[in-house]
Amino acid sequence: MINHDLIFFLKPFADLFNVISKFCLTEDKGGKPLLYSTAVHVDPFFPSVPISHPVYYSRYLAGLYGPYATLGLAEDTWALSNGAVSEETFLEQAWSIFEERRKMFFDALERTSDGLVVCVFDTSDRIQHMFWGSGSSKGSPIHEMYSRMDSLIGEAAERLGRKDMLIVMSDHGFTSFHTCIDFNRWLLENGYLFLEEGVETVDTFFRGVDWSRTRAWSMGLAGIMLNLRGREERGIVEPGSESFELLEEMSERLMKLKNDNGERVISAVYRSESVYSGPYISRGPDLIIGTEAGYRSGWSCVTGGIGKEVIYPNNRHWNGDHCHDHRLVPGTLASNVKLNTENATILDIAPTVLRALGIAAPTYMEGKSLIQGGAKK
Repeated sequence: MINHDLIFFLKPFADLFNVISKFCLTEDKGGKPLLYSTAVHVDPFFPSVPISHPVYYSRYLAGLYGPYATLGLAEDTWALSNGAVSEETFLEQAWSIFEERRKMFFDALERTSDGLVVCVFDTSDRIQHMFWGSGSSKGSPIHEMYSRMDSLIGEAAERLGRKDMLIVMSDHGFTSFHTCIDFNRWLLENGYLFLEEGVETVDTFFRGVDWSRTRAWSMGLAGIMLNLRGREERGIVEPGSESFELLEEMSERLMKLKNDNGERVISAVYRSESVYSGPYISRGPDLIIGTEAGYRSGWSCVTGGIGKEVIYPNNRHWNGDHCHDHRLVPGTLASNVKLNTENATILDIAPTVLRALGIAAPTYMEGKSLIQGGAKK
């Protein structure tokens, strides 16, 4: 098998913008060459748009380490799902991006004598999304991932000074994703959503939905929205008692949704005002649906599609997820400084960091410092 990483600067686009792409040359079982290309990335050395602040920082890093991934989700999960790359090639790509991030992190750590260094390592997220079904036994991609992440934390701790503080935090955990739930199909079959005459399924963006009769719809990964009059362009549900009763009715019926084995697939349904705060609650989902482990909103439902079945198997390589009931996928918080973690939330990280730097958190900031006793300096 041929497996060469090549980086090309795509010259045909040079007059418009500077982009780079990484290629992998392999061969099929018959020996026929196959060439895979990543999506194009902004060239960090000659960025056509600002990708760092200050703007020269991306050029500084490229000068030190060469071209690196700049796309938001650089690991090509869809290429693996579609069979364009093998599991081995995907893992090679993921770990190469991890190594790029690792070099940048330790460069920043070395050059920052006083202040704050923050780095996001998302390799753990990508590998768990794509290899959850492989388990966590020794030698599996997930086991190797956690081993490497532990080594990264150990290496970082070794480089810290006696008074330095290290925080390791994730905003979510993981669980399996083996079954899809098409909430739009559920809404259709239960009389909350209607299709135009002759339409049986919808590919995307609700093309074919009869909004004159539709009272609720779902788009995204965990929510149901009312077709509320005054908020939606063609809203028909009246705010107040009508909308309240409709939400109560749907919540009760969703909690009764079961699979073919009679097992419950919804663990909780939350009203938006019970989980959100701030001035934009009304713009979010009216119901937040917490699914049981293994169940998640279906792929077509995420982008406004409506399939043929409410519950169906997830046959994609993306078999791990965190868009479930939040109680199933708690985040992680660890530190080399003792913290008061009782009822801690992600909102507490910023006040904690400010206190560690000896800076008073502004009064409008949500959350509380988790550092016990006086401020760490």
